[in-house]
Amino acid sequence: MRRKTIEILIVLIACVFAGACSSSEPDSPAFPVINNPGGTEDDETEDDNNDNQDGTDNPAVGKVLDPWSEGCLDIHTINTGRGDCTFFILPDGTQMLVDMASATASSHDFVGFKPDGLHTAAYYIRRYIKKCMEWTGNDKLDYVLLTHWHADHVGTYSGSNPDGSAGPNTYTRGGVTEILDNLTVTKVIDRGYDFPAHQDLANSNIVANYIKCYQYHEQTNGLVREVFRAGASDQFTLQRNPAAYGDFVIRNVSVNGNVWTGDGAGTTSYIFIPESEFDTSSDGGATEACPCENSLSATIRLSYGDFDYYTGGDASNNGSGTYSWKITETAIANAVGQVEAMKANHHGSHDANGEYLLSTMDPQVLIFQTWNDEHPHVNTMNRLPGSIPDADVFITNLDASLRSTYPSAATEMFRSESGHYVIRVAPGGAEYYVYVLEDDDESMDVTSVFGPYTCR
Repeated sequence: MRRKTIEILIVLIACVFAGACSSSEPDSPAFPVINNPGGTEDDETEDDNNDNQDGTDNPAVGKVLDPWSEGCLDIHTINTGRGDCTFFILPDGTQMLVDMASATASSHDFVGFKPDGLHTAAYYIRRYIKKCMEWTGNDKLDYVLLTHWHADHVGTYSGSNPDGSAGPNTYTRGGVTEILDNLTVTKVIDRGYDFPAHQDLANSNIVANYIKCYQYHEQTNGLVREVFRAGASDQFTLQRNPAAYGDFVIRNVSVNGNVWTGDGAGTTSYIFIPESEFDTSSDGGATEACPCENSLSATIRLSYGDFDYYTGGDASNNGSGTYSWKITETAIANAVGQVEAMKANHHGSHDANGEYLLSTMDPQVLIFQTWNDEHPHVNTMNRLPGSIPDADVFITNLDASLRSTYPSAATEMFRSESGHYVIRVAPGGAEYYVYVLEDDDESMDVTSVFGPYTCR
């Protein structure tokens, strides 16, 4: 369903406060009104976006984002210019972090560090998260999910990084290890490091450093570490008041070639060829004749009432030309189905977000979390108008020279090309807004607001 802007009389604003996330600021509601002059709730204009193309006609703009309150679902796409990082406040105040953007080197040019390059990405991310924790009264991360073992998702290892909490010659702080050392984390869940066996991930620098860190926190702080299980719905659950939100669930969709079939709580099917058939003899086998790290990404679908959201690390169609068994997006799309919002796979790279995935998921809101001058790729932009013509597109960082290569039909879908993005879902999951926050500083000021989007 396409979003509708609604004209609501000022006298009714108090009802909005009572039924959605509350705020102590009467002129800056958590679910602010966006005017639709001359329209009604039942009217649908030729172009729903005409009235608020820039999202600035809203009382929340220019002010600090209103606090989360119980019953709301917050999804914060945190932009550091270093990779993927999404922070979730679930309806009962349970808190979850997916990936830990911390790339420090690349064969491509970084689009830019946000808010600056003076500190690590983890430094700014944990400061952002701590502000949100003040809203919830929950001083810990209940879950950290690591989708796969790439630096722009878990952090770059360097022997010159600061020593970890265990002291010298143990592990260093960078990315997820910096988070584990500086925030209280209850459980960390990763895709595992025993598959594929030929990669010997446990001895790679990034993974070996992570293993030493989580083992230290297991022994000293009670941290729990688990391996992500495709098909499961019991690994990410509400921890504070689950009985109040029985319509909330996070479904593990896929990982390491296993994908949820959509039937039952834990039924999975294998979508790769058997591991014994991987060709590990040739150079580059890990990315050509074998599953690449991206295609092993852990993916999830979050559902709250009528609201559904998908995020899947760097899942892709990689290898579709030569190795058809590597097209993971088809099985993922079939399992997930239609969603209201999604994070684009693999930062919008050329090998991801195929027509089938986009048209099947059919998001109202598509977020690209980008960090180099190839994101989002022009091939991906060419697919958008034909696959999801009514979607609103939000990009965390966009190189101007790259934008000029896009078709105009795609750029007309853009609502923002920089910022942190906060999807805030109303209690019960019937509607939501997208808040664009300033990312050149740590103010959390709202620069524009889009919505309400009606969940389908």
